[in-house]
Amino acid sequence: MALAATTCWFIWKERCLGVFEDKARSPEQLAIAITRHFAYWHPERKAKTTEISCTILNMNISWNLPVVNTFKLNCDASWLSELTNAGFGLIIRNWTGTFQAAEIGCCRTFSAEEVEVVALLKATQWAIRNNMQNLVIEGDNQATIWYLQGNKVNVQLQCVAILEEVRVLTDQLVSFLGFQHVDRRANKVANLLAKKGRSSSSTVSWND
Repeated sequence: MALAATTCWFIWKERCLGVFEDKARSPEQLAIAITRHFAYWHPERKAKTTEISCTILNMNISWNLPVVNTFKLNCDASWLSELTNAGFGLIIRNWTGTFQAAEIGCCRTFSAEEVEVVALLKATQWAIRNNMQNLVIEGDNQATIWYLQGNKVNVQLQCVAILEEVRVLTDQLVSFLGFQHVDRRANKVANLLAKKGRSSSSTVSWND
């Protein structure tokens, strides 16, 4: 039933893309997208992932390549106090680990969690502007990622509206593979970019 529902949802999204945005994929591409999405979100996979995470907890943790023909966008935030600029940073790499693009910027927020949410929003907006497909967005803030995955978690009230906007925006992405939580050690580059973003006077971008 879960696979049937997933298939119907993707067919409906594909029709909307054709009607409203004049975009189209081949049946083969659509089938691959459905298979990837189902494999990523299926409860059995989540249970296995939890078991694996427990066994490797004490092992050296580093950034992992996305699966073949997909992209991974890592984002992070840096916050000291509500009286100083907070920073966000994002970097996108392909399935070979090759750098594609990066961005940093600053903003003012009332809490560390709020700037983490802003970083997720900036990452999603960047993906839409650049028409990214087959994308995973990865971050190290557990509460916000779990919220976007549909789990019941406590998130600050001022963050909920931004997170809901992120959810709406991801519907515009083609073959979006979801949000993924990682250990902070696997998100080092995005963290360094976010720290750099605190001292930037404007948004700065790089690409390949």
